[in-house]
Amino acid sequence: MAHIGKRIAKAREGIERTKLYPLSDAVKLVRERLSATELEAHLRELAATARDVELRIKGAVAGYSESSTDPLEALGRRLVAGEIVAVQIRYFRDDDWWSDTLMQAANGFRLVRMREGS
Repeated sequence: MAHIGKRIAKAREGIERTKLYPLSDAVKLVRERLSATELEAHLRELAATARDVELRIKGAVAGYSESSTDPLEALGRRLVAGEIVAVQIRYFRDDDWWSDTLMQAANGFRLVRMREGS
């Protein structure tokens, strides 16, 4: 028998693998397994420590991004709710410019962080 990793085992909890779920239920099951608390903690920490924050949001996968003046926590809620598909956050912290991109992914959220340099 093949070894199943902890992350896969956790993702399978509460899901009957032989049952066909309606799309709305399947999306809800997946979203319940998202690490929304980690996302919210990351955004709270950025809101408290970063300065000169610039935000861009994407409402659709194929759409262009647009500037946003919403608070970081509000954008996190919109990302979890599926109202937007990605948030790009450019900010200054620790004597350097950073860019974080938060995207919806099949198994949670993906964070891509880049140091842009001074």
